[in-house]
Amino acid sequence: MPKKEKEEFNVPQHTHCKVCGKAIPLGQVYCSKECMEKDRKQQRRSSTMFTVYMGVVAAVFLVLIFITAHFK
Repeated sequence: MPKKEKEEFNVPQHTHCKVCGKAIPLGQVYCSKECMEKDRKQQRRSSTMFTVYMGVVAAVFLVLIFITAHFK
């Protein structure tokens, strides 16, 4: 059986939207203001969750120190 030759495509240089993945011109990060807002909300939510997580870890650490010191 003969090998199939690869077809060549002439695709202009582009990048993809950080949120939805649509093709956009080089130098852009988002395809629309809606995607930009979605990403900003996600970043804020992620930052808040990280802060809460660090607070919980610190609280657990302090409780463990208190319990250890109390039973010595």
